[in-house]
Order: sequence, then C-alpha cells, then structure tokens
Amino acid sequence: MTIIGLSCGMDYKENCFQLRASYQQVLEKYGASVVLLPPQKTIFAKEIIATIDGLIFTGGGDIAPLYWQEEPQKGLGAVDPKRDNWEVALLKYALRASLPILAICRGMQLVNIAMGGSVWQDLYCAEKNYLQHMQNAPGWHSSHTVTVIHPQLQKIINKKEMQVNSFHHQGIKCLAKNLEAAAYSKDGLLEAWVAPQYDFCIGVQWHPELTAENDASSKAIFASFIREANKRTC
Repeated sequence: MTIIGLSCGMDYKENCFQLRASYQQVLEKYGASVVLLPPQKTIFAKEIIATIDGLIFTGGGDIAPLYWQEEPQKGLGAVDPKRDNWEVALLKYALRASLPILAICRGMQLVNIAMGGSVWQDLYCAEKNYLQHMQNAPGWHSSHTVTVIHPQLQKIINKKEMQVNSFHHQGIKCLAKNLEAAAYSKDGLLEAWVAPQYDFCIGVQWHPELTAENDASSKAIFASFIREANKRTC
C-alpha cells in the first residue's frame, strides 16, 4: 500500500488538527492511504519520513518572516512557528530520502523559503499591481490563467497554459537557487517551481486537490505524484 504523508495545521484554541478532507479524498481515488503529520517535535521527522512513500506540504497560514531574515510587515497574517519548524525538518529528511514531494500553496512557499528563497509577506503591500489571488469564488472554480514554462511540468499536464484557482495573499519573491521556475500568472507572479535534481519535487501555488475531480491538469499532477510514490512500494 502506498502511504502519503500530509502536513497539516493546528487550531490551538480548539486543540484540533486542521486540514481539508479534499486532500485525502483525491489521494484515495488513486489508491493511496494517508497519514496526517501535524506540528510536533522535529526529532521525530527522520523516522516518520522513513515510513511514508510520498509527502504533500499542504496549504495553510502564513510563514514567520524571520525565516528569510525579514521583520514582520503590515499585511502579514497569523503564523505558526511550530508548524514552520516541523515542516522544514520534514523537508530536510524527505530530500535526503529522495521522497516524492508535492508542495501546494503555503507548501510551495515553505519549501522555497527552506531552500533559501523568500516570499512577499502580502502581495497587496508590494509595489507591483498584482491580480486578485484570493478569489471570491468556490474552490472548484478556475480564477486565472497560468503559463507553464518548464518542460517537466509541461510534460505532466500536457499543455503550456492552464486555468487555476487561487487562495493566497503571499507569493514567491525570490526563488531559491536550487529551484527552477515552472509557471507564471499573467501579472508575472511565480505560480509553480520544480526541483530538477530530484525525481519528483514540484510546487504549485494553486490548489489542484479542489479541482481534481473535473480538471484534467489537476488530475495529471496527482497521477504523476502517485506514480512516483508507488515506485517506492515495489
């Protein structure tokens, strides 16, 4: 059985984990089982990575800006340093193990930061006039267009342009040197990256788990990820 680890947030007031069921639901359709990986002691990361076949860094809140040597600015939302620390530890051991990694929205930004990049704390406090990236429409609805420029991602989705949903107010500012740009929105914001030195390590700014039921490109992303994870169970 293929087992996928899903990072997730914490509601500390209610003392419960936070993650939309859509992640698990789409993975189940591809025959994968999931385990939730909520924030915990980083010393557990190595052993946990050894038990799973793939890792998804999921969406969620903002990332503490001290990670990329910035002071908090106007527009920064709620942060969870414990989750940040935990996911950076998971990434460290996942990369060492060449584990297939899919980083979604916050996850895309987290991996970029952990590898030495940075993000805008709030796109709408930046000097550039960005599109609406926090859509006021259901998650299954495609909000804007992205142009896919990297061969690896083009091969997966079999096209050079696609429509995506959008639920974020932060975005990539500087891309880490070990990552390569894979897609941009029409306003020039980076919407996807790939880490070419690994078999499968891809980050997307949108939420394909919300559109995978009816969107061929979203289905292709998860199918490709699961194929790589399945290889580890052979």
